[in-house]
This record gives sequence, structure tokens and C-alpha cells, in this order.
Amino acid sequence: MTLGADIAAALPALRAEAESMMRETCTITDVITPVWNDLTLDYDYIETVVYSGKCRVRYGQAAANTVEQAGQVATLHEGTFSLPVATSGEVRKGHLVTITASESDAALVGAKFRVGATRSQSDVTARRFQIEDTQ
Repeated sequence: MTLGADIAAALPALRAEAESMMRETCTITDVITPVWNDLTLDYDYIETVVYSGKCRVRYGQAAANTVEQAGQVATLHEGTFSLPVATSGEVRKGHLVTITASESDAALVGAKFRVGATRSQSDVTARRFQIEDTQ
């Protein structure tokens, strides 16, 4: 057997191990361009769910950055966000993540993040994204 064949054979078990550490649940949505509503005389923002299920959130050790966004000051905390490989292929940069449940930290429930950069690579155990927390 070759190393490549050994890795391919072990990958399902390794992915299951990575998923066992995903003790939060989240919903990820894509906000589509606003649509004018003639009844309310305002814009409707249509959200499409692109993923709902288990996840893992890890904040980095770097200090938070304070920035101005839309005339308001926001604090950005950077971290890493992990999803199962098999079910998260539609998640892209800019999508909105909402934590809906957490086994390990109730304070995470309701947290919102923006999906940041990701790098695709072979033989991963989890799909990992950079995130920005703007709360």
C-alpha cells in the first residue's frame, strides 16, 4: 500500500473525529441583494440558508481590532470556524453565521460572524474558515 492509499483509507475516521469536536450548532445564510417592497416602501433583505448543522468556533490569540463600519465603531475579533467537509460545500466568504446552540459555552448562542477567507486543500478533516466577529 502507498501513503496516499493509507491516507484515503483513514480519512473517513479522521473526519469523524474532527466532527466529534464540533459541539456547537449554527445556521449560515447568504443575504441576497435588497429588493424594493412597494407595500412597506423599504427594502426587504432575503436570506437563504446555505448550511445548518454542527460547527466549531475558535478565537485566535491576536488582539481585537476596532474599525468604523457604516458610521459605527465595531470591534473585530478574528478566529477560526470549522464545518464538516461533506455538508458545507456551499459556504463562502461573506456569509453570515449565527450560533444556535453550544454544548460547551452558552455565551456563544446568538453570536454572529461573517465568514472570511478559506483555503481549499486535499485530504482535510474539516472545512476551516477565518471569521470576523463584529459584536
